[in-house]
Amino acid sequence: MISCWLRAPTGGLVRVGFRGISIGRSRDCDLIGTDPRLSRRHAIVRVHGRGCELYCVRGRTRVNEAEVSGHLELEDGDFLEFPGLSFTVSIEDNSEPTRPLCFVVSPGQMVIRVSHGPYCIGGGPADDFRLPGLPPRSLLLTRTNGVPLIKCGASVVIDGCVLAAGDELPISGVHLVDAGEFGLEVSQSLVLPDVTTLCPLAAADLTRVRLSRLRKRASLKLSFGSTSIEIVLPPNPGNAVRQLLIAASSGAGAEIVDDDKLVRAVWPNDFLKGPEDVNVLIYRLRQVLRDHGVDAFDVLQRWRGGGTRFNVPSGIPIEVD
Repeated sequence: MISCWLRAPTGGLVRVGFRGISIGRSRDCDLIGTDPRLSRRHAIVRVHGRGCELYCVRGRTRVNEAEVSGHLELEDGDFLEFPGLSFTVSIEDNSEPTRPLCFVVSPGQMVIRVSHGPYCIGGGPADDFRLPGLPPRSLLLTRTNGVPLIKCGASVVIDGCVLAAGDELPISGVHLVDAGEFGLEVSQSLVLPDVTTLCPLAAADLTRVRLSRLRKRASLKLSFGSTSIEIVLPPNPGNAVRQLLIAASSGAGAEIVDDDKLVRAVWPNDFLKGPEDVNVLIYRLRQVLRDHGVDAFDVLQRWRGGGTRFNVPSGIPIEVD
């Protein structure tokens, strides 16, 4: 697993999480500077599967004393300079393959790799995987003395047997859990007939993107080599995708669209809408993409401090009617 750190001149280290780190003067950013030359949302540093990258949203940024713009792959030891802020990039590949605690196959054949415990499944706000109708902390996946266990926090049916709260079951083979309206599989190894078909369509495989206007709707056509899919979107999601694709086609780091800009594009006359509504909209868009076999989190990227990006490889034709 690749880990990335930003080292301040004082020696302090800031970890770049999987959602990235936003840098700017805005209080919504993860790293906040006070220099007036620093933009409110100046740049974003994020980690991907192969390393670390920098997105220059706006304003002046220097890497190793050279001024840069747009998107740039970072290397270990790179020196980043922003107005009033500077960091040294530290990239580590510190992941030896470790055996996961277990795998959970949820409704819709989504696979959750549980790396370590305790991992809670239930209907409570603090649960790691929430299923409506279940009591909070119904299942606790953990490891005791090296043995993977299912600990019951409420009465549940596993493999056809009723287990009471407090009961424990070692994880071996595949266990079928009756979770109310849903069924779950918990296994120590991934035993699916064809795992590669779960989410085969990634952003890197995109070869063409087109958004067309329909009557009160929009048609999104995504081509992945010889595979093409068409998704009909309602007005609000269609307007959001339109704004994201226009930004993606302009390049030069402008492909990350601020929440305020999306709000104005989707709800131009509703002054009560805000970032929370954008979160809900992006969540629903991702659901639609996932239902069509697309890796939704890869194609539609969102940052914790705000901002959304339609991840289209450089040079891919983007058509917006």
